[in-house]
Amino acid sequence: MEFYKYLDKNKNNLIFLIPTKPLRKILFVSYKSSEDPEFIVPFRIKEDFYKIMDNYKIELIPITKEYKETFGKETFYISDLENLIKEDIVKMYIKIKEI
Repeated sequence: MEFYKYLDKNKNNLIFLIPTKPLRKILFVSYKSSEDPEFIVPFRIKEDFYKIMDNYKIELIPITKEYKETFGKETFYISDLENLIKEDIVKMYIKIKEI
């Protein structure tokens, strides 16, 4: 199965652990600095602007409100995300329903 089709099929059950840096905020501008340490943050898929089935980009948001405010969203080309997973930089997990 092609990667984007797998993502689309499981989009509500996937969690991504992504190394990311916290946002810095000055007035109305948010940015990330290379000087800051990286944290491993859990993200989930959000399909507002990009649709997975377009096989173009994917937007990921942190799973908690606190993390959203601290780290912001991440946007990847789907092919880049697939490569980051293959290179073991990003970890992808599927949530299992409780019995």
